[in-house]
Amino acid sequence: MSKNKPARVLVAPLDWGLGHTTRCVPIIRWLQRQGHVVVVAGNEAQLSFIDKIFSGIERIHLEGYNIRYAQNDRMGKAVLLGQVPAICISIKKEHLWLEQNIKTIAPDFIISDNRYGLYFKGIPSIILTHQLMVQTGMGNLANQLTQKLHYNFLKHFDEVWVPDVETSPNLGGALAHCDKLPPTTKYIGLLSQFEG
Repeated sequence: MSKNKPARVLVAPLDWGLGHTTRCVPIIRWLQRQGHVVVVAGNEAQLSFIDKIFSGIERIHLEGYNIRYAQNDRMGKAVLLGQVPAICISIKKEHLWLEQNIKTIAPDFIISDNRYGLYFKGIPSIILTHQLMVQTGMGNLANQLTQKLHYNFLKHFDEVWVPDVETSPNLGGALAHCDKLPPTTKYIGLLSQFEG
């Protein structure tokens, strides 16, 4: 993104709680300081949160993945695994949503925080993720299979931004640091909504 030419940037965080939305706050602030126009896509709770921080920011409703969590830890993996087909459907739906709304939003860039369907051919698309090696808790084989599926999603994006530092010590540990990285990976440093 050029500092000299203002751009329209679509920023779309995942809706698993507000953690993804809060870590987009410093990115939105940085974009606005550079003179770019930011359009935030999210569900009602996300947009309400963004409105409290950024008055008058452009916003557009985008349905979330609506993940359900188990009542106890023992059932957590099974409940999450059972939702994988619905997550894949949500990814397809959000990609279709973007195709249908691309002319209205008219973004020059897309920054997606863990939303794997938000890429568009001909528009630089960036995905923000801290999980390059998903830890399934079901052993190395499951981790490797999940990583392969994950990297298939990541290859649609022009860049993969990791909100962590590349060196040790770091926050992400094995999640954000692994032997085989997507070739477009960039570590962008730690993000906090409390940054100025």
